[in-house]
Amino acid sequence: MKYVLSFLMTLVILMVATVDGTAKEQELIGAGATFPYPLYSKMFDVYSKEYGVKVNYKPSLGCGIRQLTNKTVDLADLMQL
Repeated sequence: MKYVLSFLMTLVILMVATVDGTAKEQELIGAGATFPYPLYSKMFDVYSKEYGVKVNYKPSLGCGIRQLTNKTVDLADLMQL
């Protein structure tokens, strides 16, 4: 259930990054949990093809929230909360 919630939160963040299908940025940088990375990777590939926004997600243990707090990434997997 946590992974589904995290997935949905990430999807919402991505949707906020677009306005009427037009991207504000051409690339988003993200970080977070390693477990859901295969799912995120496929999701971000589809998103990139649909909206033209590349998502560079770096799976890492325990630093996604810190990187988001430090504003070094645009999105993070918040499963660590």
